[in-house]
Amino acid sequence: MRNVTKRVKGDILDGETVMAESLNVVLTESTSSTGMRSWLGTCALPSDATLVVGNSYELRLEDGRSGEVIVVGISADSGGGRIARLRGNGALE
Repeated sequence: MRNVTKRVKGDILDGETVMAESLNVVLTESTSSTGMRSWLGTCALPSDATLVVGNSYELRLEDGRSGEVIVVGISADSGGGRIARLRGNGALE
Protein backbone atom coordinates (compact mmCIF):
# COMPACT_ATOMS: atom_id res chain seq x y z
CA MET A 1 0.00 0.00 0.00
CA ARG A 2 1.25 3.47 -0.85
CA ASN A 3 0.24 6.52 1.23
CA VAL A 4 0.66 10.17 0.28
CA THR A 5 -0.01 12.88 2.87
CA LYS A 6 -0.56 16.51 1.83
CA ARG A 7 -1.69 19.74 3.43
CA VAL A 8 -4.38 21.41 1.35
CA LYS A 9 -6.95 24.19 1.72
CA GLY A 10 -10.63 23.55 1.23
CA ASP A 11 -14.24 24.17 2.13
CA ILE A 12 -16.90 21.81 3.46
CA LEU A 13 -20.35 22.19 1.92
CA ASP A 14 -23.80 20.74 2.50
CA GLY A 15 -25.39 21.10 -0.92
CA GLU A 16 -24.65 24.73 -1.81
CA THR A 17 -24.39 25.83 1.85
CA VAL A 18 -20.84 26.44 3.04
CA MET A 19 -20.50 24.78 6.44
CA ALA A 20 -16.81 25.68 6.99
CA GLU A 21 -14.42 27.53 4.70
CA SER A 22 -10.70 28.04 4.15
CA LEU A 23 -9.85 24.97 6.20
CA ASN A 24 -6.31 23.62 6.42
CA VAL A 25 -6.84 19.91 5.74
CA VAL A 26 -4.26 17.20 6.27
CA LEU A 27 -5.21 14.66 3.61
CA THR A 28 -3.83 11.13 3.32
CA GLU A 29 -4.53 9.34 0.06
CA SER A 30 -3.87 5.59 -0.09
CA THR A 31 -3.56 3.22 -3.02
CA SER A 32 -3.64 -0.53 -2.34
CA SER A 33 -1.66 -3.10 -4.31
CA THR A 34 -4.86 -3.82 -6.27
CA GLY A 35 -5.20 -0.14 -7.25
CA MET A 36 -8.09 0.66 -4.90
CA ARG A 37 -7.90 4.27 -3.68
CA SER A 38 -9.12 5.72 -0.42
CA TRP A 39 -8.51 8.86 1.59
CA LEU A 40 -8.76 10.26 5.09
CA GLY A 41 -8.41 13.78 6.42
CA THR A 42 -8.32 15.92 9.53
CA CYS A 43 -8.91 19.63 9.98
CA ALA A 44 -9.41 22.18 12.74
CA LEU A 45 -12.97 23.48 12.74
CA PRO A 46 -13.94 27.10 13.26
CA SER A 47 -16.12 27.69 16.32
CA ASP A 48 -19.21 28.40 14.20
CA ALA A 49 -19.01 25.17 12.13
CA THR A 50 -22.00 22.90 12.74
CA LEU A 51 -20.90 19.60 11.22
CA VAL A 52 -22.62 16.43 12.46
CA VAL A 53 -20.78 13.15 13.03
CA GLY A 54 -22.07 10.53 10.58
CA ASN A 55 -23.31 13.06 8.02
CA SER A 56 -21.98 13.35 4.48
CA TYR A 57 -20.68 16.61 3.04
CA GLU A 58 -18.72 17.76 0.02
CA LEU A 59 -15.05 18.61 0.51
CA ARG A 60 -14.09 21.14 -2.17
CA LEU A 61 -10.33 21.73 -2.36
CA GLU A 62 -8.57 24.87 -3.50
CA ASP A 63 -6.84 22.87 -6.28
CA GLY A 64 -10.23 22.16 -7.90
CA ARG A 65 -10.72 18.59 -6.69
CA SER A 66 -13.76 17.63 -4.66
CA GLY A 67 -15.35 14.56 -3.16
CA GLU A 68 -17.87 13.32 -0.66
CA VAL A 69 -16.70 13.03 2.94
CA ILE A 70 -18.26 11.51 6.01
CA VAL A 71 -17.46 13.12 9.36
CA VAL A 72 -16.33 10.12 11.40
CA GLY A 73 -15.49 12.06 14.53
CA ILE A 74 -15.04 15.43 16.16
CA SER A 75 -12.78 15.81 19.17
CA ALA A 76 -11.36 18.62 21.28
CA ASP A 77 -7.77 19.70 20.77
CA SER A 78 -5.43 20.86 23.53
CA GLY A 79 -6.21 24.53 22.85
CA GLY A 80 -9.99 24.18 23.29
CA GLY A 81 -10.75 23.97 19.56
CA ARG A 82 -12.29 21.08 17.64
CA ILE A 83 -10.69 18.66 15.18
CA ALA A 84 -12.82 16.86 12.57
CA ARG A 85 -11.84 13.45 11.23
CA LEU A 86 -13.05 12.86 7.68
CA ARG A 87 -13.28 9.73 5.53
CA GLY A 88 -13.55 9.96 1.79
CA ASN A 89 -16.54 8.26 0.24
CA GLY A 90 -15.52 7.55 -3.35
CA ALA A 91 -13.03 9.36 -5.53
CA LEU A 92 -11.42 12.71 -4.79
CA GLU A 93 -11.45 14.27 -8.27
